[in-house]
Amino acid sequence: MKLVSKDTSNPQINLIPILDTIFFLIFIFMIALIQQSDKGAIKLDLPETTTSLLKLNSKAITVAVDTRGHIFLENKRVTPFELQNELKIINIEDQKAKLILKGDKEVNLGIFVEVLDLVKKTGFRNVMIETSSSTNN
Repeated sequence: MKLVSKDTSNPQINLIPILDTIFFLIFIFMIALIQQSDKGAIKLDLPETTTSLLKLNSKAITVAVDTRGHIFLENKRVTPFELQNELKIINIEDQKAKLILKGDKEVNLGIFVEVLDLVKKTGFRNVMIETSSSTNN
C-alpha cells in the first residue's frame, strides 16, 4: 500500500532568530565603536594651575590645539576657516553656549592666539581655557 501525503505546502523559514542575531551584532558593533571613540581623544599636556574651574552646568564645546598646531573641534581636526564657520553656526543656534579652549603647554602661542581670535570673532562670550590642576601648593 502506497502512502500519499496530502500536505503540499512549501517549507517556511523562520526569520525571528535571524533578525535577533542581526540586532545583537549591531548592538555589539555600536558598543565597540563607543569604546573606540574614547581611545581617539587628543593627547595634550595641559599647563598646570593652582586654581580650579567651576563645574559646567551644561555641555560645552571643546576646541583644542596640539603641539603641531592642528586645531580640533570636538576631537575632529578642522582648518581655521572650518572652525570659524562651525562656531558661527553653533553660536547662532545657542547664544549662551560655553566653549572650552585647550592647548598643549608646548603649543606655539601665535597659533593659540589665532584660535582665540577666531573664537571671539564668531561671537562666543563664555570662553574658558582648560588647564590641569597642580597638586603642589
